[in-house]
Amino acid sequence: MTESEARDPLQIRDEARAAATIAGQLVERGIRIFGSESPDELGDLLTEVERFERAVADLGADSMRNAPDSAMPEDRRLVIPERLDDESVVRYAARVNAAAEVLRKAR
Repeated sequence: MTESEARDPLQIRDEARAAATIAGQLVERGIRIFGSESPDELGDLLTEVERFERAVADLGADSMRNAPDSAMPEDRRLVIPERLDDESVVRYAARVNAAAEVLRKAR
């Protein structure tokens, strides 16, 4: 019996719902999701995106003006990096974290 066969179907359903909710939150923030991300990866990515958003807010910047789809952001550093076509979620989360760290040091 494989691990997935041994897991509770309700737990699997709940994890899928949670992953869909997190994916929706990320998409609303302008983050590209490819559909191959695991629930854990999505959770980790959301954590990094929220850290980036806090770093922007700590600088007093306007999150709407610095949204990924903004034509005229205050400063490009205040816009969350775009996920590349071939970029793994782990690599992208690391880039988002690095961008947040740059902002934290700018305070």
